[in-house]
Amino acid sequence: GGGLRLAASAIAGDRNLADELRDQFAAVLGADGDVGEALRTAMKASASGRQKRLVQSIAGVNPAAELLVRMAVEGILSARELAAGGVMEKLEASVGPASAEQLRRLIAALPEADETRGRLITGRITAYREAGGGRAAGRLLFETACSACHQVGGRGGLVGPQLDGIGARGLDRLVEDILDPNRNVDLAFRTETITLKNGEVVNGLPRREEGAMLVIANAAGLESRLKLDEIAERRPTVRSLMPDNFHEAVIKEQLNDLLAYLLAGPPAQ
Repeated sequence: GGGLRLAASAIAGDRNLADELRDQFAAVLGADGDVGEALRTAMKASASGRQKRLVQSIAGVNPAAELLVRMAVEGILSARELAAGGVMEKLEASVGPASAEQLRRLIAALPEADETRGRLITGRITAYREAGGGRAAGRLLFETACSACHQVGGRGGLVGPQLDGIGARGLDRLVEDILDPNRNVDLAFRTETITLKNGEVVNGLPRREEGAMLVIANAAGLESRLKLDEIAERRPTVRSLMPDNFHEAVIKEQLNDLLAYLLAGPPAQ
């Protein structure tokens, strides 16, 4: 629609954004392409700094503003970017009542900003740029630490997102995804807090129902079964199954190796 094309024009003319991104939206405009899909693709591949600039460019343009709220609900865009100075006010003035209420709920549910985590991410990005990593060592680390839940090149599990092509997101976004896994969580990979009738509380990722059983996965990628008739409450969360202390499990050099492997993709078979 005209509103989305206006948003694309705003991005294409925003000198605070990278030339490559502005050129991408100029091309979408020139080809009469799907601006909404281009926005989704850009957000999925963008680290926090770029997400913030994209949001600031189009928060006051509808229906792009509605799309921003939907992307935050779906976990494509961090809701934290919608809470930034001036952005929430622009959005509330642009979207309808239902989206405005969703926006307020998203903002209210945000945890306090973790400045320590932000510094950690910045430091690990800098460390990789300075030293790089070993792809072969990264593959071994992936197989031991990540493959129970993630798959690359047909190897590994599919509890979490499949990671072929993840390198296209670039270094900054990849480090954010690894070290701050609860920042952008796709709806399909959000955990639930499940309370049983006996008072026991279980956290996990619902996988499927098998007859009278609910199959859930834990942070190690292992599945267990709960009887549906023993469940008192299922409460969705906005959290990932992936532990958010991965930086404590691997030293800086190991993370560099993992990044080298994921950025390059698996070697040809």
